[in-house]
Amino acid sequence: MSFKKVLEDNNVSGYRLAKDTGIPQQTISDYVSGKKNFNSMKIGVAKKIADYLGMTLDELYEKSTD
Repeated sequence: MSFKKVLEDNNVSGYRLAKDTGIPQQTISDYVSGKKNFNSMKIGVAKKIADYLGMTLDELYEKSTD
């Protein structure tokens, strides 16, 4: 599964995720599009996303990097 698919499965747009977490929309867009490798995401950013989606960091990484 990709990060884009994780967001789709949670019915969350990149825009909504950015607005609700304070993470720059361009950053989210880069990970959704694959421009940036999800494995290179800073831990603080990943933690915000995992918390927002109601999952652990492990779950987020597993689902985003399959």
